[in-house]
Amino acid sequence: MQDTDLSEAPWNVRCRYGATEIVAGAGYRRTPEGEPKVPDLVAPGTKIKTSYGTGGIVVEVTGPWLQDSEDGIGLETHTIVYVHEEDWPRRRSNLAKRWISELVAVGGRLLMLFEANDDEVLIVDDGTRYRDDAGGQLSMF
Repeated sequence: MQDTDLSEAPWNVRCRYGATEIVAGAGYRRTPEGEPKVPDLVAPGTKIKTSYGTGGIVVEVTGPWLQDSEDGIGLETHTIVYVHEEDWPRRRSNLAKRWISELVAVGGRLLMLFEANDDEVLIVDDGTRYRDDAGGQLSMF
């Protein structure tokens, strides 16, 4: 597989084998020192929606994942694993799971790593709650 050169793209990124390669000149977000990180803002059972029209119930928050940056300081990101609300009964099936990767918390907001990407994950507080029951399974109440 060949490198895909996106150097003319506004975010100045090169992709290799489908994985993002951090390069000089791109704008990246970082969680400022002392601010809450992604797992501090969202946890399993949280209902979310995205600025681009998807969403559901969080099953897991993974990370931190460290991406290399041009200044040698690791860029810490997280991944939210979720299922659509109608798939809640199948939440343990990988076929039902969805992933939102390269998330960074900035100012209490869940944003994408690249500054050129204005997508956002929003927490929905509609009164519906999902929790762990005694058996370790998440339940709606």
